[in-house]
Amino acid sequence: MQSGLGDTLNMLQMLVANAEALVSSGYYDMPPTHHQGRRPSFKGALTESPSFPIIAEVKMASPGRPIISLHSPGDLIALYSKGGATALSVLTEPNHFHGSLSLLGAASRTGLPTLMKDIVVSMDQVEAGARLGAGAVLLIEHLSRLGTTRLDIDGLIEGAHGLGLEVLLEVSNEEEMMRGLRRDADVIGINQRNLEDMTVDSSKGQRMLGEFAAAARSPIIVMSGIEGAKHVAALRDLGASGALVGTALASSLDPAKAIKDLKVGR
Repeated sequence: MQSGLGDTLNMLQMLVANAEALVSSGYYDMPPTHHQGRRPSFKGALTESPSFPIIAEVKMASPGRPIISLHSPGDLIALYSKGGATALSVLTEPNHFHGSLSLLGAASRTGLPTLMKDIVVSMDQVEAGARLGAGAVLLIEHLSRLGTTRLDIDGLIEGAHGLGLEVLLEVSNEEEMMRGLRRDADVIGINQRNLEDMTVDSSKGQRMLGEFAAAARSPIIVMSGIEGAKHVAALRDLGASGALVGTALASSLDPAKAIKDLKVGR
């Protein structure tokens, strides 16, 4: 049976409900390690990388794909580092994405800037990321207007900054971009996956960069649906500051080579 918009909204609401349940259960309360020392800047890495920045995502599963990578999470981290990833993105949600907090801690110990990627609905999650050494946390603009959730995105941004974290704010359409650009996020991420029907439009990043990049105060990266080095170069030429790549790298037989194949100059 074909899935309609109502089904998709139910999926998003399910992910939010799952996140709220994990928070209530104490999943984020006692991370296995506590970070000490300086956090490499996620935003800084986007400007300082000698080549166009590739953020490599440790992604083991998704709601629509129960197995993405045949590599272990630890091996993915090592291979991404070997391949020259500019930064790491780590999924920490355990039930649908098979992520973990301990994996975030392991990634942060590489010395690469590390993004905590989750369905963030609470400062408890942001605080866990800070304790485990993340340099940045993902917030999703779409959740500010999803049903009864209506997250206080500005409050979460302020709280993250208070803990020394940068914020990558994900947007998925022009309306969200306009709202996002008014917020105090450190980096904006254009998600080429449509959160209303979960399809990927690999031309969305180019269209939205053409419309918004010149006026943006914050770096903009493009997420999902990256289709090779030519696509990366096109995003660069339109003003993107980096590309976040998940499934294509995690599912590769040789993730280190796959990162190198995506590399383009500044």
